[in-house]
Amino acid sequence: MKAASDAVKETPFSAKQMAHLLSKVRTPLKTGPFGTLLSKSEHVAQGIEVVGIENIDHGKFLAGSKIRITPEKALELSAYDLQAGDVIISRSGTVGEVCVIPAGLGELRFSTNIIRVVLDEAIIEPNYFVFLFLGCTQVLKQVDELCKGSTRLFLNQTILNAISYPLPGREEQSEIIRRVESLFAFADRLEGRLRTAQTATERLSPALLAKAFRGELVPQDPNDEPASELLRRLQQEATSTSAKRGRKSAV
Repeated sequence: MKAASDAVKETPFSAKQMAHLLSKVRTPLKTGPFGTLLSKSEHVAQGIEVVGIENIDHGKFLAGSKIRITPEKALELSAYDLQAGDVIISRSGTVGEVCVIPAGLGELRFSTNIIRVVLDEAIIEPNYFVFLFLGCTQVLKQVDELCKGSTRLFLNQTILNAISYPLPGREEQSEIIRRVESLFAFADRLEGRLRTAQTATERLSPALLAKAFRGELVPQDPNDEPASELLRRLQQEATSTSAKRGRKSAV
């Protein structure tokens, strides 16, 4: 497949292919095991976690897995291990969801709908690579273009290898990561404030209504009829009117 290099002309950074970014230590690009290697009958209640699409949430790793396997099965699938700093990408369903595996999770394997990417961290920071898929227009355009023609969106190693990735120096990558994470933190704070305001509004509305009917929201004329009395009188008048209409209908 021809590299989609035209889409990165806008970037001031040089464009590199995946082969330039990958680690030379482990198998750097690996698609999860197919059903014949890991069947549902081999799932257990307790054991080694198998990471799937549900563990990726817009650049963040969500701990906990629905699928677990025995240590013996995990040994069979040792080629599908995950280590801190590895990048995982969803290849079907929510195509292109991506995150970095954090430290301290213990032994893990990954499922069939995941592609593992092991990067050369001397060249590219894993978090920078993740941000390319989260918001880099040049990369996202290439993904859309290269996925066209199939009835179902599907990401594979051929497509990942065909993409041209904007690659600044390591110092600039670190600064980009710092700024993006700062913006994400700011967005999280705004979201928290919004939730707090919504909760306060929900609690405040009944109190405001109660005050309104007691006439406590604005200065009141002492000669004004209380709202509660007005409501009671209107209800009585409505009942009386309905009764009169009923008698007329009977006649």
